Amino acid sequence: MIAGRALATFATRAEAVVASVRSAGDIPVPGRVRRADLLDAAFLGGTAAHGIELDDGFRQGSVHPGCTVVPAILSVGYRTGASGRALIEAIGRRL
Repeated sequence: MIAGRALATFATRAEAVVASVRSAGDIPVPGRVRRADLLDAAFLGGTAAHGIELDDGFRQGSVHPGCTVVPAILSVGYRTGASGRALIEAIGRRL
């Protein structure tokens, strides 16, 4: 997400579109200044994470869930006040 924030212009464009139709929220988006609501934070984080193709891999299938799972878990974790340990455990259960 952080690497994708500066290298992927579409992440900036996605943020501009979201900002043009929705108000800011309270959840930080890694690598961005503007905070977003829960859904927008997960979406914008996922867009940046997926954009530069630094995806994880899953050997038993042709998927790379980290770029969607991690931003969603970080957003929900921030909203609920989850600990770093809880976030890591949640990510491990989903991947």
